[in-house]
Amino acid sequence: MLMKFKFKILILSIIVIASCQSQERYIYENIKSDINLYLHNQMFNDFAQSDTLVIYDTSYFNDMTLLLGTYQNQLVGEDSMYNQLINERLGLIEVEKIQTRQPDIYLPFEVLKENLNENNTEKIMTWLTNVPKQFEAAKVQLEKTNRSNTELAIKELKTAYNFISTDLIVHLDTLDQSEKYAKVIDNTKFAIKDYLAFLNSKLINQETD
Repeated sequence: MLMKFKFKILILSIIVIASCQSQERYIYENIKSDINLYLHNQMFNDFAQSDTLVIYDTSYFNDMTLLLGTYQNQLVGEDSMYNQLINERLGLIEVEKIQTRQPDIYLPFEVLKENLNENNTEKIMTWLTNVPKQFEAAKVQLEKTNRSNTELAIKELKTAYNFISTDLIVHLDTLDQSEKYAKVIDNTKFAIKDYLAFLNSKLINQETD
């Protein structure tokens, strides 16, 4: 009987400990160095502030989701405003990364062109390295889209392809870096052409609204 009683006490203690751990609360001051980068950065549609690819599941967004998810609704009562900020940011990520009806991937080539200088070259090429992943994600996620939006996306993609094939190539030649980034350029051009073919097939097969 005593053994059974001790066993019950042990089980109860484990439950209490587990419960306390699950209810752990964080103080904003102790974690702000971890979360402020993700809470206050302009994440989308701003090349000047973000060097990351901005729509689908990049490592940046995966890291952000994992970290913010750890603290979601776990801050102490006096820091509850940060719980709200975390929830809003996680919700925004979900909206941005799942665009099942939007064929126009964010490609800020006009902004890239305006910032096409030696200081930004590495930033631009790093950004372009992830472009093929973005197009592959779009092909998987994209459902039936609006025809006019699809036609507009095709037009913009052709402009993007021309930028890669001309302005950017000339810029890299000037810096004598064409060979260094040849693979990135080739992969980006192929990804754009492949996605163009994908969207054109939707028009031909009448897979649009």
